[in-house]
Amino acid sequence: MSYELKDISVVIPSYNNLEYLKLVYQSIRDISDDIEVILYGDGCDDGTDDWFLKIKHPNTLTHSYSERIGHTILYDYGFQTASRKIIGILHADMIVHKNFFFNILKHINSNKIVCATCVEPSLHPPGGEKHILDAGLYPNEFDSDVFNEFCDNRDINQTQESIFAPWFLLKDEYFDKIGGHDTIYAPYGYEDSDIFSRMALAGFDFIQSRDALVYHFTQRGHKWTKGVGIENDGYRDQMEKTRKLYIRKFGTEPIFDYNHKPIPMPKYNIGLIIYNAPIDLVVFLEPYFTTIYTNNLGYIEGVTKIKPVEDELTNDTFVTVNAEQLTNENIEFLMKIPYVLKQNTQTGSFKVDIFTLYIKNYNEYQNELIKVN
Repeated sequence: MSYELKDISVVIPSYNNLEYLKLVYQSIRDISDDIEVILYGDGCDDGTDDWFLKIKHPNTLTHSYSERIGHTILYDYGFQTASRKIIGILHADMIVHKNFFFNILKHINSNKIVCATCVEPSLHPPGGEKHILDAGLYPNEFDSDVFNEFCDNRDINQTQESIFAPWFLLKDEYFDKIGGHDTIYAPYGYEDSDIFSRMALAGFDFIQSRDALVYHFTQRGHKWTKGVGIENDGYRDQMEKTRKLYIRKFGTEPIFDYNHKPIPMPKYNIGLIIYNAPIDLVVFLEPYFTTIYTNNLGYIEGVTKIKPVEDELTNDTFVTVNAEQLTNENIEFLMKIPYVLKQNTQTGSFKVDIFTLYIKNYNEYQNELIKVN
């Protein structure tokens, strides 16, 4: 089945990114008036609300929130509001090339998630999912001629298996198969890794359209709102918090190949039996295990998985260790248990260096994580 520009709804939340937001919005409208654009002001104090009042377009919807909610939630608010068959996201700090939507549409089909190829200034390490081009760090520096010359006739009809924002798919399949973003990550941080992993587990095909190009200033909505290198207050704490949330949920850090295709690991039910561990070590290891049994019981706010060693052991796999024997080198083994299990098939008790590993079974639980309510 083929689709047209009028079949697209694109959602763009913005947190104090007005000058960037104006650029991405204009780059869409330069292509078509038929695309439905849904804009959110996410607790902005930079004039975004006043600018919204000036937009008079039948296919543009705007809404402002007085307090920050986060793009983790606002993407799905927009998707629920969307009136078109195809839904997708753009970051507020992106600019789309003139052929962008046409090169997305030619790949849209059932069970497909189609993403663009980002063109970014040299602020981050290179990757197979993007191009590096210095066409400006800020809106007033953006050189459209440099960008357009780079994009014109590049990688025509080429694709690869990859997923990165911006991405598009059929609205009905999005809600039917994965339910939406997981709001535990709000306002931001690791929500993208989470949803990419669940998309992969749900069996979606990833298609990166190498000729659907966007210029991406990068990280202006949550890390560098005030300028490149000027880190927002609370950014590192939020990212560390959401990193732990991801590990608790999936059992490992996010894993991607060079082209940014997610490689979700099996999710196992693993218990850690650890003796003589200081509470800060338990806090460090806690995200990696379903349950921790310890003889040095302490309170960790919001965590109920810490139990005394005398409790009934209810996990499928157990690792036992005396914390007094741990070093900076061998402690990494405790963060890699899912990798060990994935490479083995035997059950029973095994000695690995200072660790005792007891495997009852290899039950996997990752498919229970696919859909959120």
